[in-house]
Amino acid sequence: MNLLNKSSIELWDISEDVLKSGNAVRVTLKGTSMYPYLKIGDIALVNGIQAKDSMTGDIIVFRFGKNYLAHRLIKKGESYLLTKGDSCRVFDQPVPVKDLIGKITRLERKGNIINMESKSRKLMNLVLAKFLIFQRINYAFHYYILRDFLSS
Repeated sequence: MNLLNKSSIELWDISEDVLKSGNAVRVTLKGTSMYPYLKIGDIALVNGIQAKDSMTGDIIVFRFGKNYLAHRLIKKGESYLLTKGDSCRVFDQPVPVKDLIGKITRLERKGNIINMESKSRKLMNLVLAKFLIFQRINYAFHYYILRDFLSS
């Protein structure tokens, strides 16, 4: 899920400072790498987080070149994080811990609030991260649906 376009880099630089000071930032999500879990137009509440406080399954926000992405945390190393978009076929390049910005703690979708910190949501996130077969099935399902849709 790409969180910005190049014209909003300055805004994200400010947002990074806000997150580091312990505050939260609301962002409108773009992209399809986390579909169907995250959808275009969802509004995410991003809270600052340090790598030691992140958990497998969290949807984390990190710097990726000049962009900021929100992907699922699959595994933590001492100096890197392994992430993956739910609808992506491959894992992301290892993310240096220093590039971690925050994690999504709440979603607003069509007027509904989704608490990403609830026990049930955390369990679902952990299951999705641990059992990558679900993500592969999810990708295959959406690939064939989109392929048929786009070819018609």
